Amino acid sequence: MPRAVASIPVALRDKPLVAPGEVTSVRRCTSHDEAAWDAALDASGTNNPFLTSRFLRRLQTTLDRPIVRIACFERDRLVAGLAGVDFAPDGPRCLERLPLVPHTGVFVVAGTERLLQRRVRREHRILSALATYVADEFDRADIDAVPECADIRPFLWADWSSSIRYTLRSDLRIARPDDFDPDVRRRIRRATESGVHLAQDVASDEFAALWAETLRRTHARPPIPPAALGVLIEQLRAEPTTHIHAARLPDGRLAAINVVLQCGETAWYWLAASDTSASTSGAVQLAMACALERLAQHCSTLDWVGANLPRIAHAKQAFGPSLVPYVRLSWSRRRDSDRGPMRRWMRWIPWRFSRRSSDR
Repeated sequence: MPRAVASIPVALRDKPLVAPGEVTSVRRCTSHDEAAWDAALDASGTNNPFLTSRFLRRLQTTLDRPIVRIACFERDRLVAGLAGVDFAPDGPRCLERLPLVPHTGVFVVAGTERLLQRRVRREHRILSALATYVADEFDRADIDAVPECADIRPFLWADWSSSIRYTLRSDLRIARPDDFDPDVRRRIRRATESGVHLAQDVASDEFAALWAETLRRTHARPPIPPAALGVLIEQLRAEPTTHIHAARLPDGRLAAINVVLQCGETAWYWLAASDTSASTSGAVQLAMACALERLAQHCSTLDWVGANLPRIAHAKQAFGPSLVPYVRLSWSRRRDSDRGPMRRWMRWIPWRFSRRSSDR
């Protein structure tokens, strides 16, 4: 009696078994790839103005150091990328994070596969290709993954190290002054009563000088020269996506200022500076509240661009935003070589045979 042969389910008949798109190449972007880079960045849904070709060109001119963009192509279509500063001193070659712009780095365009497991495998394949390329090209690398890129396991599997960082985001569609901390509302009221007023006529060099003074007061080293920052602000302020909010004391001194960049419906609280007297005058809170009120007219989200220093994080948190994590990734060839051949081989042992696992 012949054995029964399992038939193909009706749902699978006449369906070609098409393999998911594969990574064809990972390479550095050139000027010819700028349109494809910006299109992929827009399709990733990050609404990030700091990774656009236009901003990176200006930042590179300001830094006078090469900014490298590494892109992953899937069937000749750019589907993922990361950016950093190519720094090659006398020692090892390094890929450093972009100055002034946190949680910008790795982004991925979502796949169109119907099955979730296919989409996950595709994203892992792309991130693994990026991690391998950077590890081969550089002796040390430090990059951030955008908050939307939460699954960074391919980097961990490639022996990268990671740390959790945070930013804050406000939903401007529902944000109200009643959500502010009572101390913030009191400072704003005190500022208006004492004659602190909003201002628009702020020169770029005036902002750069106040920014440098703010960093000196907090014992932080400027990531770029203040004069170079003034030039960058002057280039950006003519664009409608740049919003500057400032507050002056009754005597006309600049007390507080912030610069916000807009990309789509997302605004980014990019840079801020304040005078020492602004801490008691309420000018800082008044400038922040002004930014929220104006941005709510044409934006849905405000990213506060970092919440990792206690004093700054608490000041931003007082306006009622939500905490959002992102991952900082680091690679060091020296750390990998110090492990020795035995430990490097041991990490590839299939631990699935272990009965207990605490890392799930």
